[in-house]
Amino acid sequence: MIDDALEALFDKDNVDNIVLYDENDNPEEYEQIAIIPLLDKMFAILRNVKVIGTPEEDTAQVFYLGDDKIMEVFDEQVANTIFEKFYALQDGKELEDKYLTDEALDKILAAFKQYK
Repeated sequence: MIDDALEALFDKDNVDNIVLYDENDNPEEYEQIAIIPLLDKMFAILRNVKVIGTPEEDTAQVFYLGDDKIMEVFDEQVANTIFEKFYALQDGKELEDKYLTDEALDKILAAFKQYK
């Protein structure tokens, strides 16, 4: 397993789980689902391995991938847009950034201010 989570996520050959640390510095192991680019930013869809085999197994979280940090995305509009792009890619389609409405794009860009 690669020690650096960002390095592991961007390594196209790496399919191992990654470890992130919560606000109390407790390790949490995540399964890699996808890396999604959106509006010149990179996001990861990850699933906490604790939910595998539970009723929450189909849940995943979106994380922003910065230059030197990984931050969970709590903004629902941003997370939903990342999931929409993921589902479009799964269906063999490309959800282009221009597909987004001006209103949705404005909300997303406003939310992106926290991801610098």
